[in-house]
Amino acid sequence: MQEWKKAKELDPLSLAIGTAFGYFLVWQGHKEEGLEMLHSVIEMNDEFVAAHRNLALAYIVAGMNADAVVEAKNIMRLSTEAIYVAAAACAFAKAGIRGEAVAILDRLLKESETHYTEPSSIAMIYAALGEEANSLRWVEKALNEKSSGIAYAIRVFPMSNFLRDNPRFREISKKMGLP
Repeated sequence: MQEWKKAKELDPLSLAIGTAFGYFLVWQGHKEEGLEMLHSVIEMNDEFVAAHRNLALAYIVAGMNADAVVEAKNIMRLSTEAIYVAAAACAFAKAGIRGEAVAILDRLLKESETHYTEPSSIAMIYAALGEEANSLRWVEKALNEKSSGIAYAIRVFPMSNFLRDNPRFREISKKMGLP
């Protein structure tokens, strides 16, 4: 927390710092402060898709699924990149709009046949849909490919919580050196 506060103090207009710190605050239970910070980033630049992604995820953590869907639609308006649209799919899944989530997942799976698609993003969508076996398969793929998103997908992403008791999940965590 001290490091984030120092970063924000040193560069109060940084979109990246505000976006990451805002999500961190919500994730740590400081919902109002975190959401306010994320909203302020979007006020500075409504086209900054990372802020919409983190706000959607923050809303999911806060149990504000309808608000997460609004941000999911913003994400879809701004980007086609897997790292962003995966968050939109997760918001749709969490809000019970399974068809939208599956449509995004299907698109990413098709894209993954012809070019690199972040496997941890696909794992997160499967987790949001409650599909344990598929999520674990893509988590393992992310681990094997040394995916940059793997740590987030298995340690921070709130919809992966149901996987924590799975022995396969624990083995993946162990391979990564995580408790």
